[in-house]
Amino acid sequence: MIIGYSFILAAAVCWGLSATWARHLITTGQVDAALLSQTRVSFAWAILALGMAVFARKQFRVPLRELPYFAVLGLVGIAGANFFLYHAIGQMNAALADLIQFTAPVLVVLWMWMR
Repeated sequence: MIIGYSFILAAAVCWGLSATWARHLITTGQVDAALLSQTRVSFAWAILALGMAVFARKQFRVPLRELPYFAVLGLVGIAGANFFLYHAIGQMNAALADLIQFTAPVLVVLWMWMR
């Protein structure tokens, strides 16, 4: 039980620090949003691929006909979400950018309901 809570605490700390660190890197001109999001997605993919190859080899296989769907999901969904988050962090407060990103689905549903 302690290990689970430790993982949750570590994830929350890393998530909180990543936006602040990204804001610093973007505003000081060290990197742009595209490079930062590409680096984050690449490292996440490498860690996931290594973990899946070691612990869940059977589930790591993707049928060839589904590969284009995975490519679109990765490029548009994952990379796009990261890019727009980091772009927003470069333009405004990191906390506000995160708030907008994570409440966006609710705002879209409310807009569709009111419309």
